[in-house]
Amino acid sequence: MREWQKPTIDETESGMEVTSYLPAELDRA
Repeated sequence: MREWQKPTIDETESGMEVTSYLPAELDRA
């Protein structure tokens, strides 16, 4: 489930930012 996320960001940094707006998207997915 990381096809949309292929940048060169650290898993920790990206995870923090993703967790900021991902929960809502996963909820309606």
